Amino acid sequence: MATSLPTRTLWLTTGDGVRLSAAFDRFGDGDRPLTIVAHGFTGTWRHPRSRAIAGTFGESADVLAFDFRGHGASGGVSTVGDKEVHDVAAAVAVARRSGYRRIRLVGFSMGAAVVIRYGGLFGGVDAIAAVSGPATWFYKGTTVMRWLHRAIDNRTGRWTSRLALRTRIDPQGWPTKPMPPWEAASRVAPIPLLVVHGTADRFFPRRHAYALYEAAADPKQLWIEPGMGHAESAMTPDMIRRIASWLDSPESDTDPRPSPSDSAPVAVEEVAHAEQDPRRWESESSVGIEQPSLPHGYSRCPTPALDSPTCQRDQPNVTYSRLSTSSARRCLM
Repeated sequence: MATSLPTRTLWLTTGDGVRLSAAFDRFGDGDRPLTIVAHGFTGTWRHPRSRAIAGTFGESADVLAFDFRGHGASGGVSTVGDKEVHDVAAAVAVARRSGYRRIRLVGFSMGAAVVIRYGGLFGGVDAIAAVSGPATWFYKGTTVMRWLHRAIDNRTGRWTSRLALRTRIDPQGWPTKPMPPWEAASRVAPIPLLVVHGTADRFFPRRHAYALYEAAADPKQLWIEPGMGHAESAMTPDMIRRIASWLDSPESDTDPRPSPSDSAPVAVEEVAHAEQDPRRWESESSVGIEQPSLPHGYSRCPTPALDSPTCQRDQPNVTYSRLSTSSARRCLM
């Protein structure tokens, strides 16, 4: 993906008084929609990968990206998914004041949890796409997430994050546990929701995606991507264009590049129990690249192309797509 330079940089102010660094990319004239991009933990809109993602989304929409509180040039401290809903609200508010009538949210990892929580708590947008997001808080079932919690939970880890990653974490933690993403997903409708997750995600196993999808009401879609890694580091131009295409027609039942299923969904009740006892989900490790078996009602797709015909029959809102493995660089959440 080629990088793009923002049309202009600006500052947003949240409802609780935090100043956020942001970039506005206006790629065309006329009545274009606006896509708001929410990065993952330790991310920033200034990263070349984030700029490339914005440039690809810009093929069909204007783009507003921002640094979450405690990240990059923004003020405040990160609450790792709690108060960050105010950051998304600030971006939506400036979009409304700028005259945009069609506003879509795309979030990666922590950003995926935040845009789902925004949709469930506030609503008022046209579509939400959540990529590589968690369904629950406190997940420590993978090696990467165990290390991440160590960074968040102790002074040395927070100091290292501040110096090395320009991410300033709130040392006070959460006074009360915020609504978990899976519960917020149950409140997103009637906003269309797309959940995207890779089978090679080292942070969150794909059962998190199933849980988000099962909790949500229609309209919704789930894409399980064989071979795809985690969040921004796993994105390719084709993947971004597919998400952009869905954002343009979010209630469509088809996806350009479907392929077979890999396992059964997890029950919403199991997720609720996991919120009460996080150890229930800590015994599994992230899943490597694999070729899933074909379930009943599916036929194998040929080498995928953007215009390849659909192979799904039984579950029109759940698509499973083959994606070539990218050389993913490590990106926390």
